[in-house]
Amino acid sequence: MVSKGGTSMPRHGSSQEPEPVAPSLLRHARESRHEMPEAERRLWARLRAHRLGPHFRRQHPIDNRFIVDFYCAKERLCIEIDGDRRTEPQQLECVPAPQALEYHSTRENRFTIAGVMHRLDEVLKAIQPADGRILAEPRDR
Repeated sequence: MVSKGGTSMPRHGSSQEPEPVAPSLLRHARESRHEMPEAERRLWARLRAHRLGPHFRRQHPIDNRFIVDFYCAKERLCIEIDGDRRTEPQQLECVPAPQALEYHSTRENRFTIAGVMHRLDEVLKAIQPADGRILAEPRDR
């Protein structure tokens, strides 16, 4: 996972030093932020600026190999929208393996494009911590 400054975070509970994120991965993440599909733009409009409570990042590198659509460090939660960019076989390798997320004690919520486009309020309600707390009621700004 990446904190400001382009370093990846050590495994949850580890005392290891952060590992630098590959410049090519950072560059790809930055470029992806400018080319977001419509479903990601809609969800980002509701996640950004702490609208659900905690801070979310978009196009966030994990494990120095993957970029997740959205990530909340406080809740150790990543959100993926299936089918957005990964239509070519070589792009499927970009999806983080469950083992990589478990290694970092990160939960994953996956949603379909149709779910985000047609049932956004249900998607927002599903984005909650593992203990069942609701982050916050969605609010418009």
